[in-house]
Amino acid sequence: MRVMFIDDSEQRHPPRRGLGHLLAVGGLVVPEQQIHPLGVALATIRRDIGVPDAEELKWKPPKRSFLAGAGGEIVQRLRAEMLTAALDHNSRSIVVILDYSAAYSSRTKAEAGREILKWLFERTQSSARSMWGLARLSCPSSQPQATTFRISKWPTSL
Repeated sequence: MRVMFIDDSEQRHPPRRGLGHLLAVGGLVVPEQQIHPLGVALATIRRDIGVPDAEELKWKPPKRSFLAGAGGEIVQRLRAEMLTAALDHNSRSIVVILDYSAAYSSRTKAEAGREILKWLFERTQSSARSMWGLARLSCPSSQPQATTFRISKWPTSL
């Protein structure tokens, strides 16, 4: 079985010209037996770089955080080592990004968020089939935005 850890993000004023308010939902799909070893690897990376235990790791660190003040070289090292650790533990990411100001602007941000969450699940289902030979995406709750999804393999024999 694989477990997907999901997070959302937004960037109101991206630096790239032509982009508007971006909404994103992404997930890291980790084989169940790799969750603990990946966690140990990430904790080791944090410790080696000196990131305080209480600091949330964000791709774009919040102002006044340790990482915001650490400088680009430290942040780049953290990103590279985390991505390498994820790959080393057979994990894969799936991300959906929407330029909210260019599309779906007539909807509320929450409605647009639910739509891209649906797209994330569709892409996860497709990836489960093509990348891992898996055939079922199951959700233990009727509230997909508030639960953990588990990706499991169909039985090979009945």
